[in-house]
Amino acid sequence: MFRAAFCLAFACFLRAGELTWQAQDTGNMLTVGSVSFAADKSFATVHLPSSKTDPFRQGATLTAPAVASSTCAVAALDVVCRSRPQSAPLFVLEGGKAFDRTSFVNTLRQCLEACGIPSSNYSGHSFRRGAATWAAANGVDSDTIRGLGRWRSDCFRRYVDKSAADRAATTKAALYSNANAPLRLDTVAWRDI
Repeated sequence: MFRAAFCLAFACFLRAGELTWQAQDTGNMLTVGSVSFAADKSFATVHLPSSKTDPFRQGATLTAPAVASSTCAVAALDVVCRSRPQSAPLFVLEGGKAFDRTSFVNTLRQCLEACGIPSSNYSGHSFRRGAATWAAANGVDSDTIRGLGRWRSDCFRRYVDKSAADRAATTKAALYSNANAPLRLDTVAWRDI
């Protein structure tokens, strides 16, 4: 169950609140019926009943592509959805308990620790942030990242982590691209305005 949730969260740039739910509030709960598969299983669509940027609760349909990887959301969802009724919660804890945010984050952290990765810097937004960072690192343009994550503004940029090497290259390009130019201390860049 958690594997499928983790794979889907990354593939669809999900907020933790878009796949977790509370027993007292099932209105935004994903169900097995929220998922549809392409006939050839090349992708799956997931209908979110609502989200943070959906004040009128119109919902959003997201697409997860099938990939040749152990982190394939389509393959993981196929296992979760197989032989379960359409009305069943897509993600549910043992004993039918709500798939809540605390359990989601705690299990993520336990998995990271089991892999020897310190977990203190990870949260429910880590998959969303990781997906945006991965997309940017692979040359995906800002408009596409904004669309995939359903951001209405450029605020997604704060999610994109740059490596130290990337930051050094950017600084070098910005500050030292014309190393032969004379340093002029009388320019606006060098004095307080």
